[in-house]
Amino acid sequence: MADGELMPTLIADMPWRLVETQGVRMGNSGFSQALGMVEPYWEFEAATPWLKYDQFQDVEGFLLDRRGAMSTFTAYRQSRPYGKVPVSSDTGLTVTAWDRAASTLSFGSTGAWTANRGDPLSYYTEAGGYWLGVAMETKSASGGAMTALKVHPPPFQPHASTPAPRRIRALGEFFIVPPTPMPIERVDERRISFTARQIIRG
Repeated sequence: MADGELMPTLIADMPWRLVETQGVRMGNSGFSQALGMVEPYWEFEAATPWLKYDQFQDVEGFLLDRRGAMSTFTAYRQSRPYGKVPVSSDTGLTVTAWDRAASTLSFGSTGAWTANRGDPLSYYTEAGGYWLGVAMETKSASGGAMTALKVHPPPFQPHASTPAPRRIRALGEFFIVPPTPMPIERVDERRISFTARQIIRG
């Protein structure tokens, strides 16, 4: 098994969704009241086009290595690998502060950067996973630093030595939701689809 292997680009990701589950209580008046929420997680549908067998072998090897849902993989949103205003590099970028209660992140060595609402962001967490989220406001860095950028979901503690924050191809860790995907075949071509769900290690 190879936990953390990057999903092959032959597998196209469909629109992603952030799943936010919350309880609802019905009052005597008939009005509903939202209760506390569990940790949000990302989920997406993935599918290949029709592939010749030699192409499908690479995809099949990746899927077999997942051992069903036992082994995780990493993926970025192929339809949105960059923010609205792309940056050229993440080299040297650091996470300088995080505030879970306020749902903000601060970054250093940003270069000239304007974060736009909805821009994807990620970093490696102290718990050995990935925080994956989006900017919730449009804000520009000043003096090579971005201070208290509003984000969602609320951030986790960044890794102490190697948070490796990303504005380019922001990564998350996922598993394949059972049942194990089965390929569809026609003559000498194959295709496959599955649902992927984020692993939260906060």
